[in-house]
Amino acid sequence: MKQKARLGSLVLLAFATVAALSGCSRKDPSPSSPPAETAGQPKAEAVAKPAVPGKPGTSPACLSCENTPTTCAAYSNCDAATGNAADGTAKSQLCQQTLDCVRDSGCASEGRPPLKFCYCGTANVGDCTSGKANGPCKAALEKSLEAKTFAEVAQRIGNTTFGGGMAMKRVDCDQVFCRKQCF
Repeated sequence: MKQKARLGSLVLLAFATVAALSGCSRKDPSPSSPPAETAGQPKAEAVAKPAVPGKPGTSPACLSCENTPTTCAAYSNCDAATGNAADGTAKSQLCQQTLDCVRDSGCASEGRPPLKFCYCGTANVGDCTSGKANGPCKAALEKSLEAKTFAEVAQRIGNTTFGGGMAMKRVDCDQVFCRKQCF
């Protein structure tokens, strides 16, 4: 019975996290919705493009906006993610890999909630929470957040003690203050 209650609490936490990351807690009261589907274009392509290897992750205009003292300066440098993950990889490296994936894939552009579009992808909430996530940054997020389940990813996605948490705090801040320059 205790295990069922704990699982229920984790599911509620996951849904609360999805709501928070979907724009409900941001200062921007009207985040852009994803672009409308165009005729003949499959829905999956409207969600996110696959990552493009070698594409630069952060533009100079984005970096300049992030480093304005009142915006995202606290999260604008992956080197602030210090130490190593459990597998020995530097958290700063995991932060950069996650940030590159999110930028290259476009999964968080136009105010899209990263947990939904970068991790879950085209999977509905039920499928995503049961291990069927297919987002373009699923692997990068799991590795950088040292997570194996949706519940762990949802719990850690904004936790800056993880490399991926630092990257996603930066993405969240960019969506609020530097959307035009960064996405």
